[in-house]
Amino acid sequence: IVPGVVILSRVTDDIRRQLPHIALGTLLTMRFQAPLRPDRSFTVHTELQGERVHVEVRENIGENAPGTLIAAGQWACGTASPVSDRVSGNMSDA
Repeated sequence: IVPGVVILSRVTDDIRRQLPHIALGTLLTMRFQAPLRPDRSFTVHTELQGERVHVEVRENIGENAPGTLIAAGQWACGTASPVSDRVSGNMSDA
């Protein structure tokens, strides 16, 4: 069985790739519904709703099939600032 921490790591990577304009906050909930065998792949579905990202993890069972629900949950999030907005300080102070 694939450990939950491995699945969560992939989920956070997928959220950052699918929703690059948001900043992930705290994991609010994640309920694992079924085990995932190491020889099976899965898909992460995300939906941004206000200040939360809802996530479903489904096992891949075939084309156009929804697959077994492995896990579902949500993260708190905010809008990611551009890199230039995150850099603080004044170079002339150095």
